[in-house]
Amino acid sequence: MYGNKLTTLAGLSGLRQLTHVYAQDNLLEELGFEASPSLESMLAGGNRLARVSGLHNASGMRELRLGGQRPASLAGNIHKTPLELERESLWGLSSSLRVLDLSDCGVGDGALAPLVVLRRLERLDLSRNALSGTDELRELLLRLPLILSLQVDSNPLCSKLRWRDPLVRSAESLSSLNGAEVTAQERSFLQKLAARQLAPPRQRPPRPPRDGKGL
Repeated sequence: MYGNKLTTLAGLSGLRQLTHVYAQDNLLEELGFEASPSLESMLAGGNRLARVSGLHNASGMRELRLGGQRPASLAGNIHKTPLELERESLWGLSSSLRVLDLSDCGVGDGALAPLVVLRRLERLDLSRNALSGTDELRELLLRLPLILSLQVDSNPLCSKLRWRDPLVRSAESLSSLNGAEVTAQERSFLQKLAARQLAPPRQRPPRPPRDGKGL
């Protein structure tokens, strides 16, 4: 179905044994169907989605690729509104989803918090978005215990000094950041460095009186 002019996937509603959907590069403004537990992978990048819903029963989905959405209502608007993932759908994916692609979807720092329910996530692509800092991203990584790969290239945060450090420290399982290897040695060094920087300064012991009498 990819590379056509589809505006909805409503025709898939009756296919209860469907396992894969390839619907990228269409004109989808909605998914238009309720995914069944049998669905394992959905590729729907390059469409016009502003909101993703209907995945609350997709308990078997392992891969969801939504990169490059261009909502029709925002044509010509350089300030892209973030793609919204329905909360019920996120909960439906929470026990199975391994791969999530939200690249070039207008995602900002405030849109990261709902993703914390995806505790089985291993690969997350947030490249080419509007992420400006590391605080919210670090909080997300702390709650993704299985995350292996993270892409955040072409975000404003990447222009900041040492932006990589707090992300590496926060994700114990992370092995790749923007395609560069993250080693256990690097993580250990950064964690120890942060601990030293947070430690209170040592107090010098008082000097003894010069005459030895305390006067």
